[in-house]
Amino acid sequence: MKQLIQLLTYLLFMVNTLTAQWTQTSGPQFPAVPLNILNMKIDGNNQYAVAYNALYKSTDNGGSWTRIYGGKPDYTESIAWPYFVEASGSTICIPVSNYNTGINKVKCSANGGTSFQQSMNNFGYPISALLVDGSKVFVMDDHGFYMSNNSGLTFTDVGLTSPGSLYNYPADLRQTQEGKILIFTELDPNSYAPLGAYIYRSTDNVNWEPINVSGGSNPLPCGQNGQYAYFSTLGYFNGSILVGLYNGDGTGALYESPDLGENWYPVGGPFDYYCEILAYTDGRIYALGDDFSTIYISTDGATWASSPAPVNEIFNVTPLDGSGTKFVGGGTYYQGGSWHSTNNGATWTQNPNSPASPDQGVIYDYISEGNTKFMVTHNHGVFRGTGNNPANTTWTPVLANGVNGGGDTGWGKKGNTLLAGIDYFGAGDGGIFRSTNNGNSWTKTHTGVGLCFLDDGNEIFAGVDYDGIFKSTNHGQTWTAVNNGLPSETYLRSTSDLIRSGNNLVASFFFGGIYYKPGNSSTWVQSYAPGYIFGEQFYCMAKAGSTLFAGSNLGLIKSMDDGESWEYVQNGLDWTNPVTFLYVKDDDELYIGTGTGGILRSTDGGQTFVTYNDGAVPNNYVSFIGKDGPNLLAGWNWVPETLFSYYYYHPGQGLWCRNAAQYIHAPNGGNDPDVVTTSQLRIFPNPVSGSKVQFRLNADLEQVAGAKIMSIKGEVLVDEPTLYRPEMEVGDLSAGMYFLQVTLQGGVVLRQPFIVQKNRQ
Repeated sequence: MKQLIQLLTYLLFMVNTLTAQWTQTSGPQFPAVPLNILNMKIDGNNQYAVAYNALYKSTDNGGSWTRIYGGKPDYTESIAWPYFVEASGSTICIPVSNYNTGINKVKCSANGGTSFQQSMNNFGYPISALLVDGSKVFVMDDHGFYMSNNSGLTFTDVGLTSPGSLYNYPADLRQTQEGKILIFTELDPNSYAPLGAYIYRSTDNVNWEPINVSGGSNPLPCGQNGQYAYFSTLGYFNGSILVGLYNGDGTGALYESPDLGENWYPVGGPFDYYCEILAYTDGRIYALGDDFSTIYISTDGATWASSPAPVNEIFNVTPLDGSGTKFVGGGTYYQGGSWHSTNNGATWTQNPNSPASPDQGVIYDYISEGNTKFMVTHNHGVFRGTGNNPANTTWTPVLANGVNGGGDTGWGKKGNTLLAGIDYFGAGDGGIFRSTNNGNSWTKTHTGVGLCFLDDGNEIFAGVDYDGIFKSTNHGQTWTAVNNGLPSETYLRSTSDLIRSGNNLVASFFFGGIYYKPGNSSTWVQSYAPGYIFGEQFYCMAKAGSTLFAGSNLGLIKSMDDGESWEYVQNGLDWTNPVTFLYVKDDDELYIGTGTGGILRSTDGGQTFVTYNDGAVPNNYVSFIGKDGPNLLAGWNWVPETLFSYYYYHPGQGLWCRNAAQYIHAPNGGNDPDVVTTSQLRIFPNPVSGSKVQFRLNADLEQVAGAKIMSIKGEVLVDEPTLYRPEMEVGDLSAGMYFLQVTLQGGVVLRQPFIVQKNRQ
């Protein structure tokens, strides 16, 4: 009886442990950051905007936006430069590139953005022209010109090619009153020098006739007589064809032909070397000139008024038919969003309803002392929280974004002293800031950006960006450099982590390897030189028992002599899955945050790992792992990262919590699996003495997406993608405890433990 009670207690503990899930906490409300608008398209009552690798749609003149494609930055496949979006009726098309394979496609929706299908054709890079006309889609790449009659699913070659090389970029394709007009510049594929310029017109989408660019007494100066000039954009205004050029000789960069190419005349204005026609509508031309930061407007093509652009770099101006409003997109991250003008471009106002970043905060650090907590975020500042657990904490900003710098990198605490390292992103001067009143006010004590801090008894050490390592003996009021032995190159002195291991102070550097300073020595000694061929970068360190671990973009290494020598841990991690964070819960329990695989857990000193991502998207970059009472905390971000750089901006998913002692229901939404209680899954008999484990399932087998048998460590021992009977083979399994996991269509996961008991002889 005693053994039965012990067994049931153990089973209950294991069930609770394995069914515990990550769940997102109700963290601070970060301000929505307007996204950079790379391109826009107006089609009737629909507006489309390409922003931050996602496509957004508005049906109320930009008052609200819905993401209809992308949204989670995924560098495996991205909306491709030059970020076209073209739409006509219910057909919407964008170019996409897979940067792992180099394959370029067109993705189109035939139902207004409800779903997208990928073209069966591959295209060259870049796709230089794209136009949608109903269900017809036209594409030009560096090998030819193609048309689709089925909303972009399949394309056929139109048969239009340039006389020589087929490197057709730049190009532009517009629908005009004269039909469709196509321009492209033929470039030498080796030198990229212009070889010729070509304009074609079609009135039936089948036959394309050339328009003269060199005849008459006024030819276009585009790739002729050795002049460095080539097409930029195409326009059609008051019956005239307009072309904007990149022109190297200063003779003008905007030309018009009132007679369909018989003659070409330079258009007066501030276009000596460069002109991009942004829009032409309502009796006006909008163009971008040499300085890239001024919009020029003309009603006759002869005289031009200038309008200072609202952002540093203009990507487009899109007319909103019928309202007199013009949208502009572009600029830096901090000046993103869409801007509009109600006076034909004379002045611009930022649209408060621009598509916003999905960022819920990148979590860099979390400190909990009783009911007071501090959370460090990237680009959103430091927050102070009050509450007895992460699920019901109330957060107040104590060091807001833009007050002293644009983002937060390092964070330290010694007694009542708080230290924050503020970087230079956005407004402010950056540096190390110190607070002694719980974060209510801050004083700058060092001009360098603090990347990491270590409370080392009577001393505090700070790793400072580009400046090496500094020491303070007065709680961060003043700092002294301790860089003897470190390399002189500044890029090798950016410290990623500091740790005390035995008598050694150990420091890892993003690009400079690992150094240690023994005992009371004043000199650093390099113990690990990074592999420069692979661009090895170190991000983190942690000590479990007598083993010191360090994580890099090439995996995990360990030291058994306090950082003086290192060896790789054979765990299967490599540069495709960098180690971005390390957390030691107990001496034998190590949690590893990765760049593409979520969180891994090891209980044997890093020799073997199991995934630890239930309830959270597993393929994402982990910025933080920590603890608050019984809760394990983590910061997940949208971006899977293969070569992570610490300064790169990642839109975050906020703070997540996992309680290993009780069941926590995962959030129901997005792509996260919904794990339910195991009452819907029954195993009989249990223990199992035969060759099969049988079970009862409150669902039809047709609803099962797969079944697995796992060890108590989480290893998959039997994997059945299809079930024909409610049973699985266990004859090859040794005696012991296992878990049966059944996944239903839609992502619901059911788990039950069972015991394999071999028959006595």
